[in-house]
Amino acid sequence: MKTDKLFRFTMQIPATTPENCKVGDFLESLKNKKARFIVSVVSEYLDAHPELLNHASIVVRTQPSITEAAVLAMIERALAQQPRTSHETVPMDSKEDLAKSMLADIQSLF
Repeated sequence: MKTDKLFRFTMQIPATTPENCKVGDFLESLKNKKARFIVSVVSEYLDAHPELLNHASIVVRTQPSITEAAVLAMIERALAQQPRTSHETVPMDSKEDLAKSMLADIQSLF
């Protein structure tokens, strides 16, 4: 909102991702210098992307900080490090339940 000589904005960043928390904590640490920092950063970005000044469509893409492939690789490494014993058996039903449970856990991360 623009008043006589002042732009006023309210911004809320949900503390739901590591990226949001990192940015929120950083902006909080700036105290009364937030506006100057944001103007500086956005101005530099607009200089690099002048097409945005002509009301071009803006697309914000995000990606998880850790991919499903990375999680699976970590699980495989952890399982490979576990010592195996010859008397260790898991019933077939338990294996299926375990696989479903692990898949649900992995999917809940994304």
